[in-house]
Amino acid sequence: MSRDESRVTNYQSRSRGFSLPEILVVLAIIMLLATMLIPRTRGAKEAAEHAASVESMHAIRSTQEAYRITHGSYASSFRELTTTKGGPLLIGESQTGPGGTEDVLLYKGYIFRLRRPAPDQFTVTAEPIMNRANRDWLRMDQLGNITMSRGGFDVLKQGAGAGNN
Repeated sequence: MSRDESRVTNYQSRSRGFSLPEILVVLAIIMLLATMLIPRTRGAKEAAEHAASVESMHAIRSTQEAYRITHGSYASSFRELTTTKGGPLLIGESQTGPGGTEDVLLYKGYIFRLRRPAPDQFTVTAEPIMNRANRDWLRMDQLGNITMSRGGFDVLKQGAGAGNN
């Protein structure tokens, strides 16, 4: 075998594939990029859910106002406000207690609670379903004032001033 033939044979044996260190370097780069991108996409999803919940609260307020104009008082449940099938998931029945009536709705990553302490008042709270401790909890009154709080419903119960972060 001549010198040129050995070079061709050597080249052909090396060109069959990638070596193990080359594959490991490529995998390490892909994993590094994935670890940098996944938290950003999760944060974008949470931001989109937050924006959707704020818009849902404004829609609930508008619907409540239309209901009040038509019926003379605010609706005490989400069932009274919704007319289409296939919409948000309603959880349980409306409950009446010492603080008025309460109704629960599951929609776009948040649990909405409609409370009606008096015929001329209502509040809506939006609690995140996932990552509850690190996401905004929202509360809106019948005037459309929205307060935000991180950490939970107990902070919102203390009053409107305590929920402003």
